[in-house]
Amino acid sequence: AIIVAAIFMGLGAIEAVAIYTNGAANFGSAFGWTAGFGVVGILLQAISFLILDAVTPGSLREIAVDD
Repeated sequence: AIIVAAIFMGLGAIEAVAIYTNGAANFGSAFGWTAGFGVVGILLQAISFLILDAVTPGSLREIAVDD
């Protein structure tokens, strides 16, 4: 649950910054930048999870999906 909460907090921060920096732009441009930042954020989080899983003992994937 902590890992999932951290992921959502990271995505929320990315989207908040994207919306804040593009607030004065028109809707189409702001929406495009926000979607772009969101995709980049998701990719970076996935890559960082895989790197962290590789350098730590055990399997973070099993811990993250374990109920």
